[in-house]
Amino acid sequence: MGQDESSKYYVAFRDKDHKGIKQFYIECWPEVRQLIIRNNGSEEAAKDIMQSAMASLYINIRSGKFQVRNETRIQSYFLQICKYKWYDRLKSAHNRLTESITSSEYRLSNEDELHSFIEQEERSRYIVRYLEQMGDRCRELLQLFYWEDYTLQQIAEKFSYTEESAKNAKYRCLKKLKSLINPQKSQK
Repeated sequence: MGQDESSKYYVAFRDKDHKGIKQFYIECWPEVRQLIIRNNGSEEAAKDIMQSAMASLYINIRSGKFQVRNETRIQSYFLQICKYKWYDRLKSAHNRLTESITSSEYRLSNEDELHSFIEQEERSRYIVRYLEQMGDRCRELLQLFYWEDYTLQQIAEKFSYTEESAKNAKYRCLKKLKSLINPQKSQK
């Protein structure tokens, strides 16, 4: 999705264009579904998250909290909303689980799994802060590769690169991200 499409969808939400909003929903659904199912969710949970995230996006656009700027992609912003909503749901489910299950052995194994997931999500949020400082191409390339499990070949096709160019771009973007996260090590 290019900047023009991002602007088009932004205007659709801002102006209550149901046709444009529906098109955005249809376009984003496969990625949201994959995200939730890949993270131990169901299709039903993905539909719930999608609806909730659509409402949040609508509110954020109508209130002015989100605006399309130079490198901002509405789809990336929307997927972040979905990720955070799914994280919150898992966290809430964890709290209900530990309150209602009496078997401490069962509770411990589920808590360990969930704590591991939560730690991973916290690291992801930390990294996302640095990703936001990068250019749109690098940010999108790294998100596609690491979060959405695209292959280098798929990335090459998406960006009209050769597979070797995609590999080199991923390396340069990752190096740039590492230098943002730890500037002292990159100066050595």
